[in-house]
Amino acid sequence: FPSHDMFGGQTVTETNKTGMTEQHFILDGVIYMAGRVYDTLFSTVKMCLYKSEDNGATWSWISDMSAYSDKTHEAAMEYLGNNRILVFMRDSANARSTMTYSNDFGATWAPVIPVQLVMNYIGRNRMYTVNHLAGLPNRWNDNRLVMVGFVLTNPGSSQGRRNAIWLSSDAGIHWSQPLYLDDAAEDAGYGDILLDTNTDTYRAVTYIGGLGEANLKQYNFGVSW
Repeated sequence: FPSHDMFGGQTVTETNKTGMTEQHFILDGVIYMAGRVYDTLFSTVKMCLYKSEDNGATWSWISDMSAYSDKTHEAAMEYLGNNRILVFMRDSANARSTMTYSNDFGATWAPVIPVQLVMNYIGRNRMYTVNHLAGLPNRWNDNRLVMVGFVLTNPGSSQGRRNAIWLSSDAGIHWSQPLYLDDAAEDAGYGDILLDTNTDTYRAVTYIGGLGEANLKQYNFGVSW
């Protein structure tokens, strides 16, 4: 997208294809956003970390989370305290699922590793600590993580998806298998999750259907930690 605010006032051109479409978090008034960057031919993609100190008016690059060779996009990202950021990413070829993390607040990142044997082939996830969903201060002081997204039921293809959630009680070291919210469909996903603190009910809102038409659905559920 054209922008005169990104990269110190430079315009995003055909040789600098950046999309700020991924998950973010806010800390001390600064917005930290995962953004995808395509190569000049749109043949591959990598994930980067950006920040804005003026409520989104201007943005600056912090670091590359992954390399073009990793072919990653659609990042789920959460801050876990003590300078640790955890990230899960979708493979642009829909052939694997990946993760990385930073222990120095995004200055450097661990090598991207596959996680589909544990978590299945995940897509366009959103991840939060429970305290984050509850709107509590110091939300990173919570080992409980909830992630919503979809599972690719036909790995290697973008079609064939099933909405699901994943749970971790140890700050993302171990995860549940996908807990499915609905049956498989041709197309699904791209939702988010809320927590009703009055009833301790999670509400995931996402779509499900076909390429031509789909329904927006809300799934309500509880979690016993």
